[in-house]
Amino acid sequence: MASRKPRPCPESFKRQAVEQVSMRGLPLWKETRTALDAWLCRRDPEGDAALFRNRSSRAMTRSGFEYTLARHVKTAAKTGPGIAE
Repeated sequence: MASRKPRPCPESFKRQAVEQVSMRGLPLWKETRTALDAWLCRRDPEGDAALFRNRSSRAMTRSGFEYTLARHVKTAAKTGPGIAE
């Protein structure tokens, strides 16, 4: 899959996303903040405000997140078997 160049992200959108994370009291490293800003700017602005969305741009459910995480763990375990533990 070809990587897309991130489009410019409006300051108000970044601020809203950071405020949502801050409300939950999650401290972020600078690198994490940069990665999240880039991720948020690549997404469809018409979808839900949730950080993780499903293919319909709606907020990902807990079971959807568990399924996706398990799928990625299974793939990663092929090269690093200890990761599946």
